[in-house]
This record gives sequence, structure tokens and C-alpha cells, in this order.
Amino acid sequence: MDVINELGLERCQDTLIGGTFVRGVSGGERKRVCIGNEILLNPSLLFLDEPTSGLDSTAALRTLQMLHIIAKAGKTVVTTIHQPSSRIFNKFDKLILLGGGSSLYFGKASEAMMYFSSIGCAPLIAMNPAEFLIDLAKRQSNQTWNNGEGKAPNSVLTVGESKMAEDVIFKGIKSNLDFYGGNLMLHPQGEFKIRLDCCSSFQYFGLSFLCLLQFFTFPQERAIVAKERSVEMYKLSAYFLARNISDLPLDLLLPIVFLVIVYLMAGLKLRFSAFFQTMLTIFLSIVASQGLGLSIGAAFIDVKKATTLASIIVMTFCYLVDSLSGKFHQWCDGSGSYDGDDHWVPHLLAYLLLRTMKFKTMM
Repeated sequence: MDVINELGLERCQDTLIGGTFVRGVSGGERKRVCIGNEILLNPSLLFLDEPTSGLDSTAALRTLQMLHIIAKAGKTVVTTIHQPSSRIFNKFDKLILLGGGSSLYFGKASEAMMYFSSIGCAPLIAMNPAEFLIDLAKRQSNQTWNNGEGKAPNSVLTVGESKMAEDVIFKGIKSNLDFYGGNLMLHPQGEFKIRLDCCSSFQYFGLSFLCLLQFFTFPQERAIVAKERSVEMYKLSAYFLARNISDLPLDLLLPIVFLVIVYLMAGLKLRFSAFFQTMLTIFLSIVASQGLGLSIGAAFIDVKKATTLASIIVMTFCYLVDSLSGKFHQWCDGSGSYDGDDHWVPHLLAYLLLRTMKFKTMM
């Protein structure tokens, strides 16, 4: 069975699905693609929640026809339906009609009207059977709610109390702003010098964040990847390559913006080679952190175990890097600065730029 043709997706078979920021297929086409994706898995039980919602009558009928073919082939297809036409309703073999949390009818769909006619619930005029049954279920549900004794809550916030709470909140914010603003005015900027040992903690936190972000994201994609690979839609290497390529724009753009601002503010050497090596160091750090997080996320399904292992690994790396950085600064005569003219300093340019950034004191 050609799923694309049966679902009427011939015109958009080479179109990207799209997303929030990328224009792709329409909402109805997206829903049919989702249904087709599930059909390709060849499940023994297929459950669909309102598969025809948002589709036009022709697309909805074609979708139900395909589901009917699957059911005739020996598969079990269970679906909820919203305002079906008479042609769509006739495609169902069995019907469960619910109203007010109770079962009103269960049996063959073709015999539903005969049953309700036998108990005196026949429609006065000829109408769509599905429309009549839905109206019948809604009347039953409304009667159930009307017979209830629900009470509305009595605790309502008055206008005066709301205004009082708003005043308290804004007064607290204003007092905090005055307090911190006064401290900034009392202390000159010369006393706010950033030490190298303090700055290193922020670098470690940034790398840890990139690592943790990956193994929080990958478990959500694992189920989709496993399902699609089970029907050989693509290879694991293709998924990994596509994922890395799609992350490259952000991995490059955001660090460049960050580095341009910090590089100029810190007063570092205005050389292209120095800037390029610094950018390369940041980019490789991002790639390494993402790779570590991705590998941990792939190895552990439980997020708690992945978090524990990632914390241990990241802290170990941070300890080793901090030990090595101390030796580097000893080799630089303990100055920790970039003013040396030794010939081997350019080889450590990227590392020293990251570790010795200092803000100039405003006069």
C-alpha cells in the first residue's frame, strides 16, 4: 500500500515538515504525515485521537478509507471521531457512544440507529446518524451535570486586597533597587576587579550547562529515533550527522557575538590570529561539551543517573584543567598576564586569552 498516495500527500512529499520558525507543510498535511508515520511501523494496534480534525471532507474520507483497509487486513484500529460525515461514519465497523462518563451504546455502527429507534429515541427528521448520536450523548451529559450539586468557591480576592498586595510588591522591589543602587554608588569601580580564580568558575559552569542540556534533550528524541529506525527510515549515523550540522549555526553564531563583545571589553590583543585561536578554543569546548552530554544521554535512559554521572565527569575535568592552568601560570613567571614576549606564548594564546581576561578600570 502506497501510504503517501492513500493519504493524499503527493504534492508535499518533498517538502520540509517545518516548525515554529521554518515554514513547512500545512496543519492538515502535518497530521496526515503523523498518521502515515505510525502506519509505516505496521503496528498490531493503532489508536488515533480525532485523526480527521482540521481536515477537509475529501482528505478526511481518504484517511478513513485507508484506516478501513488496515482494519480489514486484520489490524485493530481504535479512533475517536469529531463531527464525522455520514460517509465517514459508515466506514466504522463498531461504535462506542459515551455520554456523561457512561456507555450509551456498544455494537455495530450500522445498527446504532435501529437500537435507539427501538427505545423511542428516533430523530424526527432524516439526518446524519453521527450528528444525531452526538446530540444524544450531549443531552445525556448535560442532564448529568445539571443534577450535580457542585458549589463555586467562596474565597474571592477583593479589589482592595489585590491593590494592597500590588503596593507591597512594588514597594519591596523599589527598596531593593535603592539598596543595591546605593552600594554601587558608594563603591568605586576600581574595587570591582575580577580575579582569575573567580572567573574560572563561570567558565566551568558554562561548559557544564552545555553538557547537561544535551542529555536532557536526547532522551526526548530517543523514542522517536528508535521508532523510525525500527522501520529503517534512516541510519543512526545519518541522524547523528544531521543533528550536528543543524546545531552548527547556533554553535558558531552565539559564541562569535559573545567573543566580540568580551574581547573588546577585556582589551585583549587586536590580532586576527589571537582572535581566531580564541574562537577555535571556544568552539571546540562547545563541541566537546555537547558530545559528552550526548554520549551520556544515549547511554542512560534515567535522567537522574545521567545527571549524577555527568556531574562527576565534569567536576573531574574541571579539577584537572585547574591544576594544569596553575602550572601554565607558573611557567609565565607567576604573572598570569599576556604581556610576556616569549616566543612560545603565541602557542598558548587561546588558552591564556580565556584565562586572563581582565576588565579595564574606568578612570
